[in-house]
Amino acid sequence: MKNRTLPYGYCCKNGVIVIEPQESKVLKRIYAAYLDGSSMLTIAEQLNREKMEYRDGVTGWNKGRLKHLMDNTKYLGTEVYPPIIDQATYEKMQKTMNNLSEEFGSI
Repeated sequence: MKNRTLPYGYCCKNGVIVIEPQESKVLKRIYAAYLDGSSMLTIAEQLNREKMEYRDGVTGWNKGRLKHLMDNTKYLGTEVYPPIIDQATYEKMQKTMNNLSEEFGSI
């Protein structure tokens, strides 16, 4: 099994890390669905039904994988990673997750 070395949403072209168009669309879709009130379980189930790959040949979406993607600050952009998610969206996501965590004890 091939391990993912770059975060979901990125690929390497000519030695430079760039946004992978299809994966970045999925990532933005995940953020939007969650902010619109969908649970991580519902989002994971939908991605699995669509057989959306997390990496080549792997379609095992789950709440843990989604939380990892939602917490990843690299999506804001760094010296190496181009931004996929804007700061306001990221902060809103974190606030939503923290509110749910406080309300229910876990996500």
